[in-house]
Amino acid sequence: MKTLTGTGVSEGLALGRIVWYGKSAPDGAALTDFDSARKIAAEEFEKRAAGCGSPEMAALYESYLLMLEDSDLEDGVRKKTSAGADPAAAVRETGEELAAMLLALEDEYMRARAEDVRSVSRRLSDIMCGKTFAITDFDAPIILAASDLTPADTVGLDAGSIAGVLLAGGSANGHTAILAQLMGIPAVIGLGNSLGPGLDGLSCAVDGKTGAVTLEPDSAFEASFRAEMKMAGLRKDALKQFASRPAETSRGQRIKVMCNIGSAADAEAAAGSGCDGIGLFRTEFLYLDPEGLPGEEKQFEAYKKTLQLMEGKEVIIRTCDIGSDKKADHLQLPAEENPALGLRGIRLSLAREEMFLTQLRALLRASVYGRLSVMFPMITSLDEFKRAKALWKTAMDRLSRENVPFDAGVPLGAMIETPAAAIISGELAGEADFFSIGTNDLTQYTLAADRQSPDVAALFDPGHPAVKKLIEMTARAAAERGIPVGICGNSAADPELLEFYINAGIGELSVSPGRALSLKRDICSL
Repeated sequence: MKTLTGTGVSEGLALGRIVWYGKSAPDGAALTDFDSARKIAAEEFEKRAAGCGSPEMAALYESYLLMLEDSDLEDGVRKKTSAGADPAAAVRETGEELAAMLLALEDEYMRARAEDVRSVSRRLSDIMCGKTFAITDFDAPIILAASDLTPADTVGLDAGSIAGVLLAGGSANGHTAILAQLMGIPAVIGLGNSLGPGLDGLSCAVDGKTGAVTLEPDSAFEASFRAEMKMAGLRKDALKQFASRPAETSRGQRIKVMCNIGSAADAEAAAGSGCDGIGLFRTEFLYLDPEGLPGEEKQFEAYKKTLQLMEGKEVIIRTCDIGSDKKADHLQLPAEENPALGLRGIRLSLAREEMFLTQLRALLRASVYGRLSVMFPMITSLDEFKRAKALWKTAMDRLSRENVPFDAGVPLGAMIETPAAAIISGELAGEADFFSIGTNDLTQYTLAADRQSPDVAALFDPGHPAVKKLIEMTARAAAERGIPVGICGNSAADPELLEFYINAGIGELSVSPGRALSLKRDICSL
């Protein structure tokens, strides 16, 4: 039995076996041969088919198994590799060729199989390149371990089978930590060289609050740990009394408790959390899909589903905040020395107007299914906000000409996450319908401390006097114009800042679904 110590970034307790998340070779070259990759993929699909609990999904994985044995796929790969092509590249290219052939057919069923072929060939290619992550060796629950995880790495992971997350690097304010909180998964970062591939397969106990990771716990420790897990479950059950209660201080001051989500699937957890609505829907995770940019229909369905799940409660959706640490390869963004200060957020949306208009159309179409609000990220000037509003009007005009219904009264808000936005909040309040303060980025830019860097983590302080002054300035500007102002950054769940936020005039706090009830409890105890 050995204990590693890192930084807990998502509270909770978990027991499971470590599965090391492998990364591909830097040059994308094959590390595993085609036949071995097919065997690994077959085991993976068989496991998924047996454990998915859905007849439709089981049938899909069964079809994937058949595709692995497809002679056209094998012949294409053999032909290309014999001509000197890298095996992984040969698999990708053959998959694309077969998909193109299917798309050229008139039969709708066969055309629909094109994406399945792509999925299978991509999975094979990933395995061959060293992306070995697959829940095949262990029964759930597993403890996912890695050097680090980018937002793109997390797309498509089976969150239902992951009990905990361990990172050698990472940041408490990075997106892996945020995603773990969203999914209610205990997570520990900053484990350094003590965490590596050599731990793959070991049993471990994870404490996402203290940052303690106990390897190969003995029977006495495990029994004690399971007792702690049971007590934690009882404490969680005790919080349920706050689900139907408003978050109100002893003086009668009412605070809206909202939830942050990253997908329509997360909205289901939020809907059952006792929250007052969605304070932040991070739409960029739709854009991180390796299959390419999300079309209007895909976005429309995601937004519509979320609005319907929330049953009339407000849903604030942030437009795409791709850039900085959230890279989408298919956008072909330029390399930047300082990506946090580069083409990201509203800057990218204004630079790619048609991409932005696609999202705005999807949002407007979904607006008739619930109570929608939309906010624009990374605002630094009044002109940016006005240009975004002008494109919103363009999207409305286009839909009107097409006789597509939408809500013309959707509130449009500005995210205050740069010092510039806070300083001109008085002017912005004259144009915006509401403010949402993103304290993660506001702290980063105010203190010149990279939120992703563990080396300056000690400098990253949302309670720093300079950050507090900018928040107070923003809240005053909002009050003078009579518009709502909320906090949607990680610090919204910080008990030490709660009283400051309420006294400053913040009327809404948005947290991960798993923290909504504890935040309600803390507000009621003030």
